[in-house]
Amino acid sequence: MTKDDLKAPLLNRSSHQMGVPHHKTRSTLKKHFTENYESLNLEPTRKEANRTADPRTLKRQIKRKQFNKWVIALAVGVIMGVCGKTLDSVLVHFVSFRSDLVHFLIVSLNTPLLAFLFYISINILFAFISAAIIQYISVAASGSGLPSLRAFLNGVNIPGIVTGTTFWAKLTSFLFVGASGMVAGSAGPMVHTGSALAVWLARISFNGKRVFPGFDTDADVQELVMWGSSAGIAAAYGAPTGATLFSLDNLSMFTRPSLLWRSYFSAIFTVLTFVLVATYIGNETDPRPGIFSFGVFDSPRYSFVDLVNFMIVGIIAGIIGAAVIRVVKILLNTPKFQPKTSTGKISKVMIVSICYSIVSFIMPLMKNDCLPTTEAQNLERFQCVLSDYSPSATLFFSSHSTTLQYIVHHDSMIPSSTLILWIITTLCFATITGSGLSVSGGLLVPSMLVGAGLGRVYGQYTHNSERTLSSSKIYAWVGASAVASGVFRSSLSLILIMVEATWDTRFALPIAFAVVTSRAVSAKLSKTRGLNDMVILNKMIPFLPEKPASNMSNHQAKDIMSAYPISFPERVSVSQIKSFLSNCSHHAFPVFGERESDNYETVSVTTGNTINPQIFLGFVMRNDLLLALSLLNYLPIEADINKEIAFAQLVLRTTKSMHPNFPTIDDIVIHPKYRSRDVNVGQLVNICSINVPEDAPLTLVFDMFHLLKLRHVAVINQFNECTGIITRKDLLVFDPHTPHSNPVAKGMKRKKRRAQHNTRINYVGPTFTLPQQVQMSNPLSSVKPPVLSNTPKSSVVVSPTVLQPLDSEMKNETSEEEDLDVHQSDSPNDDTNWLFA
Repeated sequence: MTKDDLKAPLLNRSSHQMGVPHHKTRSTLKKHFTENYESLNLEPTRKEANRTADPRTLKRQIKRKQFNKWVIALAVGVIMGVCGKTLDSVLVHFVSFRSDLVHFLIVSLNTPLLAFLFYISINILFAFISAAIIQYISVAASGSGLPSLRAFLNGVNIPGIVTGTTFWAKLTSFLFVGASGMVAGSAGPMVHTGSALAVWLARISFNGKRVFPGFDTDADVQELVMWGSSAGIAAAYGAPTGATLFSLDNLSMFTRPSLLWRSYFSAIFTVLTFVLVATYIGNETDPRPGIFSFGVFDSPRYSFVDLVNFMIVGIIAGIIGAAVIRVVKILLNTPKFQPKTSTGKISKVMIVSICYSIVSFIMPLMKNDCLPTTEAQNLERFQCVLSDYSPSATLFFSSHSTTLQYIVHHDSMIPSSTLILWIITTLCFATITGSGLSVSGGLLVPSMLVGAGLGRVYGQYTHNSERTLSSSKIYAWVGASAVASGVFRSSLSLILIMVEATWDTRFALPIAFAVVTSRAVSAKLSKTRGLNDMVILNKMIPFLPEKPASNMSNHQAKDIMSAYPISFPERVSVSQIKSFLSNCSHHAFPVFGERESDNYETVSVTTGNTINPQIFLGFVMRNDLLLALSLLNYLPIEADINKEIAFAQLVLRTTKSMHPNFPTIDDIVIHPKYRSRDVNVGQLVNICSINVPEDAPLTLVFDMFHLLKLRHVAVINQFNECTGIITRKDLLVFDPHTPHSNPVAKGMKRKKRRAQHNTRINYVGPTFTLPQQVQMSNPLSSVKPPVLSNTPKSSVVVSPTVLQPLDSEMKNETSEEEDLDVHQSDSPNDDTNWLFA
């Protein structure tokens, strides 16, 4: 290979093939994905310093960690069972007390106004407490929690989502919002509560040491979240098998047999504890597990004609599901509906609570629909005498579980006008709850309630005779499943939960007909993947989809990589590390080593001096570098490999013990006597770092990210030199669900028009002025920018000025074309010291 062959590719590479400079994050992605979210470090790591670890010690640590996993799974199941039954008992007794007091004020004292003031006052008070807990204790506990957990298990770090504070805030906020009577479901909050509980238990410390050591990586935290989510769903529905499958279907994309078994183990003990507490403490004779209990079902009776009707119910439910997703998206994107301050968010919750309290009180009062009953169900009397009940009050006043049981199991005809009015009211307030209301509540249970009402209305219309009225009750159960599937795009897990809750497999066929139909109709009408994914995209969270986009097959890794990343040699001074970390926010840096062979010598483009290309060794993480700066007291003065290995092992042990609370670069103050010392960064390198060649297809890169749960992938050339880095944000520009996706393809279409001007290729290093006759197409194989000959091999640094914009025009990154375009050069012979791989 000649010197001219090595120089030519650098000058002939087009802007999209050069990639985007690593020190300048893509402006297009900045507009679409907030910098508040970073990826989790989920890929397997093996540090160079750990090669000398004692194998027997590692084996003991692994066995202890496996034992701790089963202990935590058992503890999560028991605690979630106790919490679930406690919440259920408290809410049932409070709702009963409120209804009895309202009935006493209306019937006995004949003071409807006083009953209305009491009802609305107590609801507003509890709604205010619920919103205040969210705003002033843990904002991460707001909403359902399912979208955030789904993004977290996808590999995105959501700050504060699984902490002890979030656990208590979520639990208490849900208790008060349930007591306020608002339309807020229990499934999402219980899933979030269980996940936060599992992580909190794993991080409990006593006398400065963790009770359960070993859970010191992001992959361990994800596994804990899976156990907790299964226990949460089991506490909400009392279906352990369906809960385990729900966690996989709706939350996680990665699983293995051991994770499934521990999730199922935790869910079983949740249900078992729930039943034991209800039996021996609550003195219940036949307890049904789950906060949202479905009651006891009769044997289903349906014919072939009913299967067609079940599909019709599924079609209607799919339309409703698509409409809910669309309305929630509109409300989330309406600035006037999304207050920014804590006071505004609390005021919004109180306004919604006032509106629902007025509607739920006025509707039964105006209808005055008292009917006689001899059933033993918890029916609301409201303004009726003791032997009568009010259907409208039962729908509006009761708890969610009691309302569902009334719709599904009531033997007599329920007035269709009352049901339709209640469906519309519940649907409206459910969409408001799902559009960012600052309380702990979700939409899964409200969607089931709406579906149950829809199915009951359709069943009563098609089975209006007393002889076939009992067959119409199954339509309520089918409708509940169908609407939930249309909103959340769940299928198999939802069918299993419903069948497991009924304790009768004969419900599987009608539920499957309706669920599959609803999911298909909703997917056809709504272009998003479901309510949870729509909320994730609306929050600008970099969520990696399940499969690659179709337009990825025509592109390669070099088309989207961040070119020429800031890199480290194997040995670097403390002052240089401090300068690097202060001028960038990257979380991984390539480390390179020198080649010993003279066959790879080449020539610098700028100086003409002979240089040695450098080989990629792996990534060093930002957290390891920060802790190395924090432990400079233990840094060896002289270059002693044994002492350097001991120092690196100390840094890695500290990294595990401090996870995830790492210091920032602003927290570290370096004494002047340490600034000139060198750190052996090579001992902190992850020798298992994944890399791909520049010509690797993007579909392969996407599969690697998805299956190996990667955060960074190094792009290397034919000399094993790191010429770029790919992250999940680079892959998302091709996702069709991402707003303004595929800016790379747009830039490629404008390539010929831009190639006619004098250009400058922007990367970390000297700049080059390209003449007009330079052809920007048909690039040869890529090489990295040259290393200046006057730069010492052992202390190559990046000047802080290089990290700044090269001119004032580059500060404005609002245009998509700036990422892929090239600009006129100002200083073609700049000899500033710089670093690359």
